[in-house]
Amino acid sequence: MPVAPRAVAQDLQRLVDELVCLAMPEPFDSIARHYGDFDETTNREVADLLAEARHSAR
Repeated sequence: MPVAPRAVAQDLQRLVDELVCLAMPEPFDSIARHYGDFDETTNREVADLLAEARHSAR
C-alpha cells in the first residue's frame, strides 16, 4: 500500500504473507493528505466498476 499509519501496517502484516508500505509518516493524520486527488467515490461509481470487473473476468 502507498501509505498507512504504522499501527495499521503492523496489524495487516500479521494477516498477509508480505506487506509493502511505501510510507508510514508520524504523526499520521489522514490518507487524503498524501494524494493529489482523493475525491469520494459514489455508490454508482463503485457499482459500475464492479460490474465492469465482473464482465472483464468472463
